[in-house]
Amino acid sequence: MKLKKILTTLIAIMVTTSITTIPASASTQDNYFSFYVGWNYSDAGITSAHDKEDASYTYMYNQSTMDLWVRAWGYTPTGPDGSMQWTIQTKNFYAIVPVGEYFITQYVYENGGRSEYLEITKATKSTLFDQANGLWSPDSVGSYPIAN
Repeated sequence: MKLKKILTTLIAIMVTTSITTIPASASTQDNYFSFYVGWNYSDAGITSAHDKEDASYTYMYNQSTMDLWVRAWGYTPTGPDGSMQWTIQTKNFYAIVPVGEYFITQYVYENGGRSEYLEITKATKSTLFDQANGLWSPDSVGSYPIAN
């Protein structure tokens, strides 16, 4: 009888633990980026693409020593016959992201896209390359200033 009670208690604990550790569905995991960037488009750093799972802002934590010029690209049904293509989805075409934590307004999910990557350059015109680094996620939680 005592063994049955112990087993029942252990099973209840395991079930409760497995239910409470289900991750949120939004893609809010921070993704690290670090690369040297210039001011021109051709000198941009490109992050890897990640799933976009809701209509929330893109989150960016700019840990660089400079403001960054950022465009969010989404894999959206904008090609001929609704085929999927990578298109710029950033509100106002780009966002200037100062050092710190910010949201970026983009319309990837709203336009049918489910994947996003960022194109990043320096926000200040210069012929020199500098290191851009920080964290980003295609979906967001919390409250931060909006860069664009």
